[in-house]
Amino acid sequence: MKHTITLGPDKWPVDQNGRRLTYWEFRRELVYYDALANFVRIIGADAESLIDIGSAGCNYITWFDWIPDRVSLDLSYPTKAPGIRPIKANFFDWKPDKAYDVVLCCQVLEHIEDVHAFARKLRSLGKRILVSVPHMWKAGSIPGHVNDPVSLADVEAWFGQKPHYSMVVTEPFGEERLFCFWNYGPKIDTTNTSLMNALATHPINPI
Repeated sequence: MKHTITLGPDKWPVDQNGRRLTYWEFRRELVYYDALANFVRIIGADAESLIDIGSAGCNYITWFDWIPDRVSLDLSYPTKAPGIRPIKANFFDWKPDKAYDVVLCCQVLEHIEDVHAFARKLRSLGKRILVSVPHMWKAGSIPGHVNDPVSLADVEAWFGQKPHYSMVVTEPFGEERLFCFWNYGPKIDTTNTSLMNALATHPINPI
C-alpha cells in the first residue's frame, strides 16, 4: 500500500485535555511495535547487551529488561529511563565501546542522506542486526524522509548483503513497514516452540 499522509509534529494528535502527544505516545499502539517486541524476544533471548540507534525518545527499549546492558543513541532525543544508558551523539562521529549482541535501528534509514555509510557502520556494531524502514511509502509524503520509496532491494544495496530474514508488517488499513534481520552470531532457534518459549519467558509490559 502506498503511504500518502503528511504528518509533522504540529499535526500530531492531542489528548482529551488538549495536550499534544509525544512522538512515542501516539505511535506506541502500532502493530509494528508488537512485531518488534516479538523479534527481540527471539533474537535477543540470550543477549547481554543491546543498542538502539535513533531512538527518538521511544520507550520500547525499556521492554527488554532481561538484557542487562541497554543503550539508546540518538542525535537529539536518546531514551532516558531506568536501566537505559542514553547517549546523545551523531552516529557517524560516535565510537562504539564494544560489540553488541543486538543492534536495533527502527525507522531511521529513510532520513539518512549518506545511507550506505550509515548501514555499513550499523553492520559493524554487533552480532544480530535488526532494522525497520517504511515500505514503499510515496516519495515526498513525509517531511524528513529522503530515501522514500524504500524497497527490500534498496536495503540490500545499502547493507551490501541480503538479510537473513525479512518481513513486511501492515497496520490495519494503513502503511507498511519492512523488517530486515542479519545474524552474524550463533544460529537462532526460530521454530514455533522457540517463539512460544520466548513469549512466556520474556513478557512485555509496554509503557
